[in-house]
Amino acid sequence: MYQGYVDERSTRHVAGWARDLGDPARRVPVEILLACPGGGTRLLATLVADAFSEVLLQVGVGDGRHGFRIEFAAPLTEAERDTLFARPAGSIQVLELAPGLKTLPPGEEPPHFQGYVDELSIGHAAGWLRDLNNPAARFEVEIITADGAVLATARAADFSPVLKEINVGDGSYAFACKFPRLLREAERDGAVVRPRGSTLALEFAPAVKRDLPLIAALDLDIEGMAPLVFAAALKLAPYMAAGGMRLRGSLRAALALLDGAAAEARRALSISLDLTQRMPPILLEWAAKSQVFALDIGVATLSPAVFATLNPQAGFTFFREQLAYIKDATTRAVPYFPTSTPRLRYTLPVLPENAEDLPATIAGLAAEFGATEITLARGPAISDAQWARARAAGWPEAAPAELSVSATGALSKSGARLGHLGEMQHPIENIVF
Repeated sequence: MYQGYVDERSTRHVAGWARDLGDPARRVPVEILLACPGGGTRLLATLVADAFSEVLLQVGVGDGRHGFRIEFAAPLTEAERDTLFARPAGSIQVLELAPGLKTLPPGEEPPHFQGYVDELSIGHAAGWLRDLNNPAARFEVEIITADGAVLATARAADFSPVLKEINVGDGSYAFACKFPRLLREAERDGAVVRPRGSTLALEFAPAVKRDLPLIAALDLDIEGMAPLVFAAALKLAPYMAAGGMRLRGSLRAALALLDGAAAEARRALSISLDLTQRMPPILLEWAAKSQVFALDIGVATLSPAVFATLNPQAGFTFFREQLAYIKDATTRAVPYFPTSTPRLRYTLPVLPENAEDLPATIAGLAAEFGATEITLARGPAISDAQWARARAAGWPEAAPAELSVSATGALSKSGARLGHLGEMQHPIENIVF
């Protein structure tokens, strides 16, 4: 015996629900038919009533996964709409029309949704949604887990220049939302994105992105780190922003560990270089050919006088020579690694001693030393006024790393230990954002 209703029918769609009372776990195939004027029926479609409905769950209809909805390829006439009915496939039992059946009046049509899920990771979803019948309308989307729970909602109303460029209305149909918790990969793969209140799941874009950066910056203390610990840390590489896993320690230690890193993992890595310390040129050559995403170089000043104040034990001449050498070495590496030559990223600590000559230092790094990115770090003794003047040029502030990994493999967030990398099968699941 079956139970169910046709809740909506129009010239473009029909929706409702059906379940088998004798086997509540079964998903019922449903036929959509038209009663022909001279007798008999015409089959329009067959589908399975397995869509989740929050309303069904709330009123106690099993697990709520008994809904169905279909939009017709060609619209019906109003007369055909009024003879439309649904029944469990192979049954003579017709589903009743719901007491509050929605039959839209002439001239009105239900939303004819169009859209895609462009990105779906364990931490967020993004895409776009519009109504072809009403381009000015804006809708909310909801992300549903495999067990039917609503994980998150977002409004599909953000402007996307890509949508505008490909003539998708006014382009303001995009959405993006961050999940309140990280999903396991199996949960991610079972998640559905749909218009809120609808049972119509949005399709995944042909090139849907699933592994997207969730971690902006992580500091890795590599001095004395064992290769097995480094290999465990690389499990986080697919979730890192490019160059976000920063190797802190001697250049020799970094290059030794990189022997075991796959090419795809190296894009997540950057090597920190202290060029105030003299290094053999061959090491700088190897750094330039390491295929990591970036070489991170701290530069406080290009002024000899200020340099002498800040680094009384170091020589300014060889410091500039090493800056020039690493720039030239990366240029020489381009023919060998045209798509994976490290970028040169410079970080400038803003200090009372160098605050006045920062504009000249920034200009010099860009003109002479191949800077592809320059960020500012606020020193401990800098005043608000000095910091404001430094930021006035529009240079971004260097993002601090919330996450860190010690040489022994302890993973910490903001100083709080989360566990040992070697004991985590999926370390990303131990990080709560």
